[in-house]
Amino acid sequence: DVTPADQCVVTPADQCDVTPADQCDVTPADQCVVTPADQCGVTPSDQCDVTPADQCDVTPADHCNVTPADHCDVTPAD
Repeated sequence: DVTPADQCVVTPADQCDVTPADQCDVTPADQCVVTPADQCGVTPSDQCDVTPADQCDVTPADHCNVTPADHCDVTPAD
């Protein structure tokens, strides 16, 4: 099952697997906002992360593994 973006919750910083921004090539779509500090509790200059937006198009570099699914937890409507 693929969890809808609007039900995705980013994990806390200590569980966040991100790589330094200088090795990360993130190409967000119109509805994708790059917000490292808000989503991962880290400084934008050091690391990078993206919000699990609906049309988020992440293109990670060789040493970058940043995908919304990786930081997504299922939040049941129940």
